[in-house]
This record gives sequence, structure tokens and C-alpha cells, in this order.
Amino acid sequence: MAASIPLRLRALDQLPHRISRSAFRWSVADGQPFRKGDVLGYCNLGLAGDPAGQGHLFGSEEGLDLQVALIARGPGLLHHVASLHGGGWNDRQPWYQWEPRTVLANVEPATGDGAADWPDGELIDYHFVTGRRAVSLAEDRSGLATGWHDRLRAWRLNRQGPSRTVLGLGSCELFHTLRGDQGAFVELIDGEASRARIAALGSVLEWDEATLRRIRDDFSEIREALRSAHQAGL
Repeated sequence: MAASIPLRLRALDQLPHRISRSAFRWSVADGQPFRKGDVLGYCNLGLAGDPAGQGHLFGSEEGLDLQVALIARGPGLLHHVASLHGGGWNDRQPWYQWEPRTVLANVEPATGDGAADWPDGELIDYHFVTGRRAVSLAEDRSGLATGWHDRLRAWRLNRQGPSRTVLGLGSCELFHTLRGDQGAFVELIDGEASRARIAALGSVLEWDEATLRRIRDDFSEIREALRSAHQAGL
């Protein structure tokens, strides 16, 4: 049996705030295998203050539903460590300190020592997701990216280079296509949009005429490209 590698939290130096978290909820059960790109687990986050510990709460519109998911960068077998959290409603609140180097689980590589699967030594990507609630009382912390939001977006912390934004507007079918099977834009960011921020809007409000004209032109180009591909049998 291959030696296990500890799965540790890393310091989130890119976020200049005091960071708290809820308990981690696992999407992969103890002792179960996982594939590259799978969501291993996730937690809710709370951000407050500035680097000196002063300031106000971060993200008045989106801070309530900020989450981070752990995305596997290679295949393996997951072994949870014993948790001191008791479960229930309290564990869904960001009341615990984010402590770098905390061991959340142990990973048994699919082959050898894991060097082939994780050549840079990083076991996971940090996948952030947050949304703006349609109404302030629409709280739903039952899962990853759950709830009633009129805007939902996601991005990766580990990605290098310039970022782009992929924006989905107002279409129910497009909304769920963007979100993917794991419900939080994971597959889309794993693919061609690897350095993109994904944003999906449930409705479109207060756009100026120039912006609306540009959106209509973009939709026309997309429609023509789809028609050409269909006619070519692609």
C-alpha cells in the first residue's frame, strides 16, 4: 500500500482578511477513491477586517454565502482524520479559525508516491464560490453553492496568469450548463476556462443601451456559430 500524504490547509495570503471557516463537509466518503477534478469537500468562509485586524465585514452582498471547495488535482484514496466538530447547525457557520497546516485528511496516491499525479506537490486546488442572495432571508447552507441567488460566481485561487470572466445571462438552461454536474462551475473551470472567473446571473437589470447592443451582437455571433456547426454535422 502506498504511503499516505497529509492533506493540509494552506495559508491564504492572497486574501488580506481575518479568515474563519465552518467545519468541512466531505463529498468523498472516508476510504473512498476519487478522480482528478472531484470535489473532495467544502466549507463556508467568513472574512473580516484588513491585514492589521481592523475594518468592517467583507462583502455585504456576497459575504454571507462565501464557500471554498477542495478540488483534487490527481486521483487517490481519501482517509478522513478524526474531527472535533460535533455536527449540526453550528458546524455550518464560519465560527472556527482558518489555521494553515491543519491536517484535514490523508490521501493515498493511486500510483507510487504521487509524484506522477501531483508533480508540483499540490494535492488540491482551492475553488471559491459565492452568490448574492435574491432576498436577504434566503439562506440555504445545505450544500455547495446552494440557495436562491440572482448572481452566482466562482474562481480558483491557484491559477496563474491573466484571468477572464465568463458571464451567463438570464437563461435557465445556460445557468445549469455553466454550473455542471457538481453544481459549482467546477467542470467549466477545469476545462477551457482554467483562468476564468465564472459568473451566472439569474436576471439582467439596469443595463445601458450600449451594453445591451453589445450583448445582442454577441448572442447573434454565437447563434450563427451554432447554426454553422449544426449544418456541418459537428
